[in-house]
Amino acid sequence: MDFIKLCEGSYIFIDLIKNRLESKKIYPIVKSENKSARLAGFGFNSNDIELFVHKNSFIEAKELIKSIEIKFKN
Repeated sequence: MDFIKLCEGSYIFIDLIKNRLESKKIYPIVKSENKSARLAGFGFNSNDIELFVHKNSFIEAKELIKSIEIKFKN
């Protein structure tokens, strides 16, 4: 598999990470089962959104997430 799961979380968190990654020329894949679950009549959790990056970009993407989390804590 060429893509590795980097993180999961709410739509807002995943969108923030996605935008930061794209600004560094890392293009992630966002996977959400929410729409399928909603259309089928099932409940869904809004924190079930996953973000994947190519294995060649994984280390750089992971470091970027760490820097974002540090900014949130301070």
